[in-house]
Amino acid sequence: MLVKLLTARAKRALQDSLTFALPKVKVKVNQGIVRGCIEKLPNGKPFQRFLGIPYARPPINELRFRSPQKLLKFDQEEIDCTREGDASFHRSGFHQKYVGSEDCLNLNVYVPPTASPSNKLPVMLFIHGGGFAFDSNSRDFYSPEYLLMEDVVVVTINYRLQALGFLCLPNKGIPGNAALKDQQMALEWVYENISNFHGDPENICLFGESAAASGIHLHLMNSKSKKFIKSAIMQSNCALADWFMQKDGEEKSRKLAKLLGATGSSDDDCLDALMMASAREIYDNNGKVINPDEIRRNLPFVFKPVVEREDSEDPFMTEDPLTQLKTKQIDVPIILGMNDGDGMTMGNYYRNKKLHLFEEDNVRMVPLSLNIDPMSDEAKKLGKEIKEFYFGDKRIGPETLREFIDFMTDYHFSISYIMSGELHAIYHPNCSQYIFEFCFDGKLNMFKRLLKMEEFKGACHFDELFYLFDSKFVGMKVPRNSIEWKMRETMCKMWTNFAKYGNPTPDHNNPLPIKWNSTAHITHHTGKIDLDYLRIDKFPQHEIDCTKDRDACFHRSIFQQEYVGSEDCLYLNVYVPPSANENRKLPVMIYIHGGGFNLDSSSIEWYSPENLLMEDVIVVTLNYRLHVLGFLSLPSMGIPGNAGLKDQQMAIEWVHENINNFNGDANNICLFGESAGGASVHMQVLNPKSRSLIKSAICQSGCALGDWALQRDAVGLSRRLAKFLGCESDDDNEIYQTLMKASASDLFRLRTKPQDRDEARRNLNFAFKPCIEPESEDAFMSKHPLELIKVQENQINIPIMFGTTDKDGLVMVAYYKYMTQLFNRDYVKLVPRSLNINPNSLSAVQLGEEIKRFYFKDAAICDETIPQFIDHMTDFHFLTPQTIANEAHARFQRNGKQFLYEFQFDGELNHYKKLLQMDDIPGAGHADEICYLFNQRSFQTKIDLNSRTGRMRKNLCKLWSNFAKYGDPTPDHDNPLPIKWDHVKPLIKDELKVDLDYLMINDEFKMVKNINNHRMEFWRRIYEKFNTSFIVSKL
Repeated sequence: MLVKLLTARAKRALQDSLTFALPKVKVKVNQGIVRGCIEKLPNGKPFQRFLGIPYARPPINELRFRSPQKLLKFDQEEIDCTREGDASFHRSGFHQKYVGSEDCLNLNVYVPPTASPSNKLPVMLFIHGGGFAFDSNSRDFYSPEYLLMEDVVVVTINYRLQALGFLCLPNKGIPGNAALKDQQMALEWVYENISNFHGDPENICLFGESAAASGIHLHLMNSKSKKFIKSAIMQSNCALADWFMQKDGEEKSRKLAKLLGATGSSDDDCLDALMMASAREIYDNNGKVINPDEIRRNLPFVFKPVVEREDSEDPFMTEDPLTQLKTKQIDVPIILGMNDGDGMTMGNYYRNKKLHLFEEDNVRMVPLSLNIDPMSDEAKKLGKEIKEFYFGDKRIGPETLREFIDFMTDYHFSISYIMSGELHAIYHPNCSQYIFEFCFDGKLNMFKRLLKMEEFKGACHFDELFYLFDSKFVGMKVPRNSIEWKMRETMCKMWTNFAKYGNPTPDHNNPLPIKWNSTAHITHHTGKIDLDYLRIDKFPQHEIDCTKDRDACFHRSIFQQEYVGSEDCLYLNVYVPPSANENRKLPVMIYIHGGGFNLDSSSIEWYSPENLLMEDVIVVTLNYRLHVLGFLSLPSMGIPGNAGLKDQQMAIEWVHENINNFNGDANNICLFGESAGGASVHMQVLNPKSRSLIKSAICQSGCALGDWALQRDAVGLSRRLAKFLGCESDDDNEIYQTLMKASASDLFRLRTKPQDRDEARRNLNFAFKPCIEPESEDAFMSKHPLELIKVQENQINIPIMFGTTDKDGLVMVAYYKYMTQLFNRDYVKLVPRSLNINPNSLSAVQLGEEIKRFYFKDAAICDETIPQFIDHMTDFHFLTPQTIANEAHARFQRNGKQFLYEFQFDGELNHYKKLLQMDDIPGAGHADEICYLFNQRSFQTKIDLNSRTGRMRKNLCKLWSNFAKYGDPTPDHDNPLPIKWDHVKPLIKDELKVDLDYLMINDEFKMVKNINNHRMEFWRRIYEKFNTSFIVSKL
């Protein structure tokens, strides 16, 4: 992301260098003439911009630290305002370099095309945030084109930061708050000059975010500033915030002077050192004067507003903000609000190394504004109470980062924002107050992305600004039909309505389906105060943007090793080839992704179906809930399990009902999937409702009989999960409440911990998965899959393709190859759970030894026997359960054709084997065949269509799409192979001999009977001995 930002910055520099080519425009102001540029808005109309206009004398040399001085005339009669002026000297929060200068008191004016001498427009003056320590008015972040399109003039300003703006040494004529006086002087300049830009000086709306919002709150209570303000918007802060006011301002200033070389103790000595130091020396030493309690209370910004002495010359404020709010009148309308995830900024700062400090010292969580001695027992007691409120019995650490963000949001934002709202309602009867919470989470929530906090829902601090301004630095564009564009339009409309009318949703121009009501004034305060606020989140809409992938189900990505997606994940993708039309409805292939029911998604990055589309089929890929979100089972609380399978079923139903609109044939749907997706497909086939919606099915490297595909103790697993989350009760209602309160990351981070020991011992690494539900009308699967094959005799009449890769077990061996000693110490790990043997019995030990000898002879399980280990894992997890399923279908579902295959091809597209660093093993690893059906855009592998790999891709897509079209992969009229792919012959019930016909898919396609027959006969004997019910010939 940083590379992208720097690239965008370079692009902006290039654009700036081309400003000479833009048309110029001149405006006369009180100090001289300013020359600006004419550019175009997103709607193509022209607007004027004037950048870097000085509004005060440069605060340099003898004016350093002092109140701003009015600028009477420019140095020249006409000045160039086509490029931005300097920001206040500071260290950038993005590239960590020093930027700006002390000569920084300048502003930008942006004028829309509708402004004219006869049409003076409302003015919106924006003040940037940054904790009074960094940031600027740069159009890299604050380019107001979208606000201009709503017919307002926009002004953005710079002001001094850190010690340069907030040093306090009253004895030497530096009372403090120079930066607030800078803002005030900019406001006065706008009032005096904006009419020349066709802005209305009698209608100025002051707005800002974070530190700026707190400053605006003070301007509303300053007798000089308020003369110029018609309305104000305070976003994500106010003057009551804990971090906002500086304490011991004079002492900090003296400490800074000492650090800069002051040798004497007088204020004269201090001032001399401060005046002699460079801006960088001052900035580098700012943080060193913070007191220990401020560090302890998470108050990182040092120099900020102070309460000035009453005898100060032209003081900005001589009372603290709380006193002012109770005694001074605010009589203009205000908007006051915050983001629901404002605390993410602090969460990001503390997430990796410092969270333990809060666990070790709960007093850090006690607000400074409570005025409690931080060393007292009272403070410790209160800190513990706050910690328990937010975290319960959980430790403060990376696993509770969501709770920490909530705490930080409240600590730094919610508390002061609610207090301000209440005080305004009580003490300011002439102030219409509109309160909001911005919760929208869209692609323009760029600050959250920059902080890498996308795993958390909601809006981070600063995120709402990307919906008001165009950030040239980030360079993110959203299409006009997107929900983000709609949110930007709505935000800009509400903010500009407020600037125009003092009401964000006036009756004649309301962008919302509802009215944003102001908070009622409270005449008699009797206790609890209700504050009406607007929650700004998703819109009801009839048209949705489907140009980009939506969220996957929340899971931990196996590639990025971080959490991705969200709980709002039930989306599907539809891909339509050009040959589809109203007169030619095409077959439909619905793909269900794998991932052990615990990870993966339908992302176009991994499942882009261009090659299948070229065979004239429509392809649908879908997301479904994973892990505990999709497979929790707590029947007593109305959660029977298998929600993930029911998601899939609902998606199939949606396709059946809607695919006609995409020119797809709703009566010819082929369901296909791989691994857990293959098992899912098999389970959907066994479900009568799902089966009625499909015409054929393909199960790749997964079926419903796999040991890994079914939970045995689903309810117990769910209860154990709640225990790990801190629930001490055995009551299902309390267990349910615990699970409902837990965040998705809390649920997922435990992963396999709730598993029983035997599952962990048998290499069944995914805990939550399908289960056998209690009998009910809505049950998806209330019998074991093998029993369902038997009891639905001859009812499964659709053709099914089953297959494996010859090295499917490679995916397990890649995980276990560094832990082979575990298997050498415990051969019971080699025994399938479906044999129903007590794992602690002598029989299990002896069987484990027998299996070990069969695959490894006398050799140890080690690097030299990896091929044998792969064979075992292939048989254990894939080939044996599939063979049992194939025999069951052949015997009990004689009207449904089965086409079996083994994919052995080893080519350039065997990406998964390469990802697992097992490409020295010949053959096809688990999921490798997927790369021949779908494009994996992440790999960007270019294939010669005439190469062996290209031919395999073409053949495989033809076989799969033929099967979808005709229920036969090699129909006589369209057979891509030199041979016929024969289906399995149905068996007579009492017939003992089982022959399964397979297509071997390699450079040479050939039909064989009973692949790996020696290995399968071995397993047949074992199942006949230990679990006869699992062998169909004995049923």
